[in-house]
Amino acid sequence: MCKSIGQAMIWLGGALVLLGVTSAILGIAAVVMFSVEAYSRVCGPAWAGVFVVMTGAVGIVAGRRFSKQGNSPGFITGFLVLTIIAIFVTLGQATVSGLAANVFEECYLESFGNKFPLSTFKKDWDSRSLNSFCWTGIYFHYVCLGVGILQAVLCIAASIIGCSVCCNPQKSVKAQPV
Repeated sequence: MCKSIGQAMIWLGGALVLLGVTSAILGIAAVVMFSVEAYSRVCGPAWAGVFVVMTGAVGIVAGRRFSKQGNSPGFITGFLVLTIIAIFVTLGQATVSGLAANVFEECYLESFGNKFPLSTFKKDWDSRSLNSFCWTGIYFHYVCLGVGILQAVLCIAASIIGCSVCCNPQKSVKAQPV
């Protein structure tokens, strides 16, 4: 049983690192592609991605130490604390991405009237190019929203596993020999 918990922490840590890198790349791409829009300049996916990568790296180390040595309270407690903080960070990132998608939906709806700041910024574009720009922003920010929600779900799962190890009433938990 103990070895499976260590393996679960390693796999969750690896998944968090992968999603964190994806989120950071999407956040940097948002700043490059949509620099006129305020929510993209916040760079929420990039900041959340960096934090989730750090959380996942600590999870991998905690899982390896747990698999080899048994209960390693320092890294497991650190992983637990980081995953709880990461839940709120990733939900904040998902909120910013959802708001940005809403802004681009308004851009699409008002692109013909040139009433929205994004459409006035691109006033030399024809309506087809502006609609393409708006739809690209809508899809892009919905992908960021989905990645943020997936990160939050994995952080919740990782915090449950970390809590089951940290809050174990047994004084010493040893890894079973292979």
